[in-house]
Amino acid sequence: SVTEVPAPARTSRAVDLAPFRESTGFHWLICGQAFSVFGTSIIQVTVPVQIFEATHSAFLVGLVGLAGLVPLLISSVLGGAAADLHDRRKLLLVTAAGCATVAAALALQAGLDRDEIAGLFVAAAAHATVLATDTPTRRAAMPVLLEPRHYVTANTLLFGVNNVGTIGAPLIGGVVVASLGFAASYVVSGVCYLGVILAALRLPAMPAIERGTERPGHRVRA
Repeated sequence: SVTEVPAPARTSRAVDLAPFRESTGFHWLICGQAFSVFGTSIIQVTVPVQIFEATHSAFLVGLVGLAGLVPLLISSVLGGAAADLHDRRKLLLVTAAGCATVAAALALQAGLDRDEIAGLFVAAAAHATVLATDTPTRRAAMPVLLEPRHYVTANTLLFGVNNVGTIGAPLIGGVVVASLGFAASYVVSGVCYLGVILAALRLPAMPAIERGTERPGHRVRA
């Protein structure tokens, strides 16, 4: 007799959209993340280009990256703690407003044609400091919006949005800088952060839960 070998089980390669069906709030979390990544990447591309055009110094271009890295590393620790202690929706609104303010200040100095290198360094450091609270806050929001079984998929979706934005936003920023100038590029970034604010406003309140009372899978109605 011939032994039949069972056919291998088919695995679905489609993107799992269950978190979107589970929570409307997750829609807005992802939407805000997309706007945030685009706004951030555009600033991170435009500031070094502006510094290089003003100084023709590759050293200063590298140094502005360090100016953003140091406060980012320090603030990331504090940002994670803040996400546990405060309403996550309010934190997202505060960080988005802070980033939008930095973008507006950069657009103003570029529009006035004042290439103040020290100001660009301060703006880069301020932007990184505020941004350091955004990412841990979004991660802390997911357990509030979703059941534990969706965490892996939700993180994958956030990672995918980050990748698309990291690749696409510098292209957009480069085209805008080349065609319309630095001020326009910062304005586009500011508009992205306004999108972050609008998305955060659609999120439900996510107040901090007292230590010892939080349970896995705790969710608010979203």
